Amino acid sequence: MPEQQSAEESVVGVGEVLDPSGYKRLNDVRKDVWSGGIRGLFGGLVFGGGGWLVGRNAPVQWKVRQLCTKNTLVGGVLLGGCLGSFLGALVAGKNSVAYIGDIFQSGAKPKSEYQRQRLELERLEMREADVKAQRRQEAIKRTKEEQARSIEKQGGDGDGGSKSF
Repeated sequence: MPEQQSAEESVVGVGEVLDPSGYKRLNDVRKDVWSGGIRGLFGGLVFGGGGWLVGRNAPVQWKVRQLCTKNTLVGGVLLGGCLGSFLGALVAGKNSVAYIGDIFQSGAKPKSEYQRQRLELERLEMREADVKAQRRQEAIKRTKEEQARSIEKQGGDGDGGSKSF
């Protein structure tokens, strides 16, 4: 009997590349793009209908008034919705690229020597940043422990060393 594959493993090669946080970020971006498209759709529908109404009530001398007939109302509303949906999804996607930029590089195989060196340098910098963060956490922990010991040596009255008169 074949084993059941999760949705993440059903994509060829993806299970080896992304960790669970990568999947979560990728799904968040997908959700943002869809919700941006839906918001743009409704905004575009309103804009298309409003534009048609403005054109319909324009002065007689303007050519746009002649274009705004009952037959063009649906076209204007749908065109506005289409453009709004496209622009909303486009903007949401462009804003989310920074959030998932490292996912694009996580499974990429470097093609040139320069890319290999750059990838190795980025990995080295990430390791160094992790070590620095770990040292910082340890220093904070030691400082807190030393403060707790000094309070205990002073009697530990808990009022921060202030004396009441």
